[in-house]
Amino acid sequence: MRRRAGTICIKCFAIIFSILFGAFSFETARAETLGTIDFSGWAYGWKEMPVESLSFELRVLNVSDTITTIAEVSQDDIGQTLTLTNGSTEFSNLVSWLTNGSDDQLCLCALGPDGSGGCDLFFESSIQKLYDNGPDFASFEIEGISLTVNDLILEYPVSIPDMPEQGPNWNYIEYDVTLSFNGIPEPATIVLLGLGTAMLRRKKQHKTGRQLF
Repeated sequence: MRRRAGTICIKCFAIIFSILFGAFSFETARAETLGTIDFSGWAYGWKEMPVESLSFELRVLNVSDTITTIAEVSQDDIGQTLTLTNGSTEFSNLVSWLTNGSDDQLCLCALGPDGSGGCDLFFESSIQKLYDNGPDFASFEIEGISLTVNDLILEYPVSIPDMPEQGPNWNYIEYDVTLSFNGIPEPATIVLLGLGTAMLRRKKQHKTGRQLF
């Protein structure tokens, strides 16, 4: 009876060791999408100056040292995902706000070559997150921010409907993009995910009559 109990303890230790250390070392080796948010907009503007690209900037509202250009896109980038990784002071400052545990207000700006454009305001709590970790990405390691160009229309020259007196030399701009925040979950979250996956696997194999050990 003692021999059987000792064998069971050894097997239990092997299971726990493989779950904790095996799952941890595997998951921390790669980043994943932590949350996404969609934006779309249209406008007539930049009179007599054709727009061939848009720059998308992300910043914390009214905090100038967080202004970070995520990507400059053209119509050739439709369907593409462009990723910015940490490489500037502004990016690091932005990440510090994204992970401070508060529901800060951000803005994503679409800017033309002359720096004019429009901005979408949003709170961090409106980001669709993979993990329920509070209003922002507190205790997560943000490694990059991606912009997926779902659609982009840049037309020139055009007239503004119902305003022919304004002339025909206007740009029409329309965009549909997805902003993604990429990083690594905290170690505790990874361990819980590893435990949950292992338990589901164990339950499934138990139902089919198979044994793990």
